[in-house]
Amino acid sequence: VEETSRALRVQWDYATDIFDPPTAEGLAERFEVLLLRILDHPEIPLATLRGAIDDDVRQREQQKQKNLEVDSVMKLKESRRKAVRQ
Repeated sequence: VEETSRALRVQWDYATDIFDPPTAEGLAERFEVLLLRILDHPEIPLATLRGAIDDDVRQREQQKQKNLEVDSVMKLKESRRKAVRQ
């Protein structure tokens, strides 16, 4: 963890023979959500944050999925437009 004048910078080092990149990314995302929750609600005991973190991660995953679906539809539409022009 490195502190700058405006932010904290975190670099994740992990054993690639144990964790694959999506797992490491998921752990990093959960850590980020935890830190954001702590900053937003410092009065809440850490033990009670697990459910909230799970909810946040689930919501982020759903948003990522929606974004992928929208991107896929946009690419398909663009491909069709190109095919019609030819």
